[in-house]
Amino acid sequence: MPQQPMGARKRDYMKFAVMPETYHFQQHAMASLFEGWLVGEDIEHLRAVGNVIQAEFLRVEELLSRHDPVASLARLNREATRGWVQVERELLAVLQDALHWFGVTGGAFDISVGTMGKTMQLQEALALDPKTSRVRYLHPNLSLDFGGYGKGYALDCAADLLQTYQIHHALLHGGRSSFWATGKRADKSPWRIRLPQAVFSHADQLSEPLQGGLSFSAVDSSPQSTELFHSPPSSAHQVQMSVVWAETALKAEVLSTAILATDPASLEAVIPNFSSIKKVISYSPII
Repeated sequence: MPQQPMGARKRDYMKFAVMPETYHFQQHAMASLFEGWLVGEDIEHLRAVGNVIQAEFLRVEELLSRHDPVASLARLNREATRGWVQVERELLAVLQDALHWFGVTGGAFDISVGTMGKTMQLQEALALDPKTSRVRYLHPNLSLDFGGYGKGYALDCAADLLQTYQIHHALLHGGRSSFWATGKRADKSPWRIRLPQAVFSHADQLSEPLQGGLSFSAVDSSPQSTELFHSPPSSAHQVQMSVVWAETALKAEVLSTAILATDPASLEAVIPNFSSIKKVISYSPII
């Protein structure tokens, strides 16, 4: 049997001899703490990619934040009720995507805020001109807030960068409510997410291996409260909750948010409109 070339033997030896490193980073963006754990053999490469991911989170914040006055969305909210506003192609594409999900969920996923009442729905109040990349609000009270969509979008943008830089093992989260994972931990065990057992009657279902996107959404259903939790709530609240596993963080975020605005009778009609949904768990209020 012919011998393997010395160089090939050396490469195989190095492949198994180098222990994986883990690089952890944090970045505040979109009123949330984003974190990442990147696994690989070259810690300097992991650190460099981590810096790129952190910059990407900040870039998405500059695009989709409605609170930062210099952000593209904040400017749009200020000016679009007065006439057409030129926007970046990326923001136009995001708005088109949001309208798509509004239709897919029967209006349950809605980025509009303000007091439009029942006079107009989002697709009627939001005018888009793809040819010129311009946007106009057709209702004087329309304002947009991407909320959890922004976190899911940021995580998916980061996932694309990880693929570009050949990082095959990573876990990312935004605000501990939106997650994305690929590959395994440095010890070769799977990535697992465990949400607080105090608020779940079947918390063991939430500790299974994570690949792709996961989103947790909850709303306080106590009397005189409509608080939306962007991180797991305490057990002192009566909450309605949903957890969704999907191919992407954005798709998981959209469906988990839509579930909270969908009555149980309509839920079965909404979910089949989503492709690549892996698992859905919804919880009625716990008293």
